[in-house]
Amino acid sequence: MDFFRQLFVSGDFQPHGFCYRWNSGLVWLNVLSDALIALAYFTIPFTLLWFIRKRRDLPFSWMFALFGVFIIACGTTHVMEVWNLWHAQYWLAGIIKAITALASILTAILLVQLVPKALALPSPDELKEVNRHLVERTKELARANTELASANKALVQFQEQQRLLFDNIPYPVWVYELNTLAIKDVNESAIRRYGYSREEFLSLTIKDLRPAEDTPAILESAKKAPNGAETTGIWRHRKKNGAVIDVEITSCAVVFEGRDGRLMVATDITERKQAEEILQESDERLNLLVRGVKDYAILMLDPEGRITTWNEGAEHIKGYRADETIGEHFSKFYTPEAAAQNKPAQDLKIATEQGRFEEESWRMRKDGSRFWANVAITALRDKTGQLRGFGKVTRDITQHKKAEEVLERQRKELARSNAGLVEANKELESFSYSVSHDLRAPLRTIDGFSHALLEDCADRLDDAGKTHLHRIRAATQKMGLLIDDLLNLSRLARTELHRQSLDVSALARSIASDLQKAQPQRQIELRIEDGLKTTADPGLLRVVLVNLLSNAWKFTSKRESAHIEFGVARGNGTPAYFVRDDGVGFDPAYADRLFGAFQRLHAAADFAGTGIGLATVQRIVHRHGGRIWAESAVGRGATFYFTMGEMAA
Repeated sequence: MDFFRQLFVSGDFQPHGFCYRWNSGLVWLNVLSDALIALAYFTIPFTLLWFIRKRRDLPFSWMFALFGVFIIACGTTHVMEVWNLWHAQYWLAGIIKAITALASILTAILLVQLVPKALALPSPDELKEVNRHLVERTKELARANTELASANKALVQFQEQQRLLFDNIPYPVWVYELNTLAIKDVNESAIRRYGYSREEFLSLTIKDLRPAEDTPAILESAKKAPNGAETTGIWRHRKKNGAVIDVEITSCAVVFEGRDGRLMVATDITERKQAEEILQESDERLNLLVRGVKDYAILMLDPEGRITTWNEGAEHIKGYRADETIGEHFSKFYTPEAAAQNKPAQDLKIATEQGRFEEESWRMRKDGSRFWANVAITALRDKTGQLRGFGKVTRDITQHKKAEEVLERQRKELARSNAGLVEANKELESFSYSVSHDLRAPLRTIDGFSHALLEDCADRLDDAGKTHLHRIRAATQKMGLLIDDLLNLSRLARTELHRQSLDVSALARSIASDLQKAQPQRQIELRIEDGLKTTADPGLLRVVLVNLLSNAWKFTSKRESAHIEFGVARGNGTPAYFVRDDGVGFDPAYADRLFGAFQRLHAAADFAGTGIGLATVQRIVHRHGGRIWAESAVGRGATFYFTMGEMAA
């Protein structure tokens, strides 16, 4: 403690001012000089410190720091010189000088060691040259960086184009790693066709796209796939939804992300395979059909007319086996006279030019017999129009020709018969005229004179005579009605049909209305179905309905209250119109007599009539191509059905 106290006390020493005898000029000269030196010394270290902080990259920066300590120590000795002008603290000044000396010696020693290293540093000219090289190198690097940036941009664009091209390939494409079989990349077509997302696809292996039963085969195929070679094969693939499709796979070796792999292109051939199977099945059926047909000789010819195929029908018709005809010219089937006229070549020429040749003529069998044949030859061309051969179909129509000859003879006989019928019709017309005029005259005479006797001689006739005359008149009137019915019946065969659409319901109502007006006292419940239509001759259909409805009206006359119905039944698809009543009916055992002329199942005293009505109805229905029948039982009414042929509606 005494030592430190002694450093800061003057003791018995005198300040330096006494040495300068307190000469103010000399004192202030030393004060200012030492102060300026100290200030400069103190400024230099701070400048060095600022320089070191700014240039941390400089070598030997510690020397600058040591030099700064030495300068500060030197500056402090000058401060003590100013201080000791008025104070006498020489011990402190000595200690500071000792520190300064120590720093100076250390700095000098280190500086000596540093000088060789400093001399080894590049000179400013060398630094300028290096800097120039650096500038040039920097420019080269800048150009290289620009080129690299351009190359990178071009590479990115190329990769984007490649990706765009990859994704827009219309077929599913993916890349899988050869060792793991993991799918590494996939295009949009595969994603769209198979239903997986990209993430799902990239989590699969190619085994996952196959049905489980195909896994061993795909592993074996992947193991045997030749390096660098393109392979093609047909496989089954399973979509995400479980659907299995047939695909044709084309693959080749690639290196993807530094690893061996294969690029695969899948073409969906499901529809093509189905079409091929259908075509194959169709071909098989066609072959079976052609081979199995025995009524037609079906064979193929090459463009020169040589036989290339032969079916069982050809063997059946012509008598040759396939091994006897394949390769032979088809002219062997022609008659000698036709072959001599070069007809086989002419037939092929026509088929070639017109596409088809057909005729009926004689052909030869193996046994030398002839048959009348229908022959069709068709030219067969490919898509380019090139003639590939001919298809030839032959049918033995000998029996058909014989039948035609028979029909021709029958036609001639029928023509002769028709001529006879024409004559018969003329005679019938003459007879009808005779009936209409010659027979009616005596009847009118008998009826007229009977009527005159009743009027002029009534007072001279007894009751029996009058009764006889009334019976004579009734018989002549009935005979007139019979003549009218017979004439009408005979005219039906000669009357021309004029079919047209008719409202059958309206026609039936019109006839029923006339019947009701004729017998207004009758209690009849009449039901007529609405909307019934057909196609028929209006006049003839009216005759049918008048007869059937009049019969229903007549045969229900014994009932106080009767029911009559007109409608249609559609049991078998053809409408059958019916008239139903609840009258006396008839015994079905005599139904076959209903439609005969003058056939009656009831006594004339019970129900009036001539027996011609139903015969007339049947003839009209038959002329329309229909039929008529009846169902009944005694005392239970009757139902008459009729159809109007194929044109009925």
